[in-house]
Amino acid sequence: MKKIFLFIFLTGLVTFLYPQTDKSKSHDNDMDMKIKGNVQLPIDWEVRFDKANASKNDMKLVKDSDYYHFTTGPAAIYYNPKDKESGEYKIEASFIQTKPSKHPEAFGIFFAGSDLQKENQHYLYFLVRQDGKYLIKERNGNDTKEIVKWTADKNVNPQNKNGQTINKLAITIDKNDITFSANGEKVKTLDKSNLGITNGIVGLRINHNLDVKASNFTIKKL
Repeated sequence: MKKIFLFIFLTGLVTFLYPQTDKSKSHDNDMDMKIKGNVQLPIDWEVRFDKANASKNDMKLVKDSDYYHFTTGPAAIYYNPKDKESGEYKIEASFIQTKPSKHPEAFGIFFAGSDLQKENQHYLYFLVRQDGKYLIKERNGNDTKEIVKWTADKNVNPQNKNGQTINKLAITIDKNDITFSANGEKVKTLDKSNLGITNGIVGLRINHNLDVKASNFTIKKL
């Protein structure tokens, strides 16, 4: 009996000293990488960081003829306030995460954006990450709500043998539904009425500590 009690005590001690963590979760509390900023946002574009004390000097954005190359410390959204859509429309963008991040971190598209530089900011977003999972989420101010939690899908490409994660994402808002696609294939369809407002600004979201190239960002009225 004493051996049993000793085993339970030691097991509890090990758990206390070395708690298990869910490695599939995004590590939002990790320290942001220090980046020597060289921000040249596209004409008329703006950035909104998750953290109020973040600065444009904490990330780097280089524009090439074919893509925008983001090197991030803090997580942020990037957008042109003029890119505002309503009714039925489709958003597409292609992404290359050029090298693995320390922990799985996400990138993708947002839509239904409003008051993006204010405390009551709102948007819906569709992200993927290097482990082949996707997420659909909503932000209201500083609060976020998972609509679809991190989910593996055969159509979301994980990191390849070269250490890159390459995905083309699309969101199609039609009369009744919203379809989220990866690499030309549907991963999720949601009832439009359950998501509330779907009109608003669209743009890109790049989470923290990532090296990502984004290209072919398009918005098409249906």
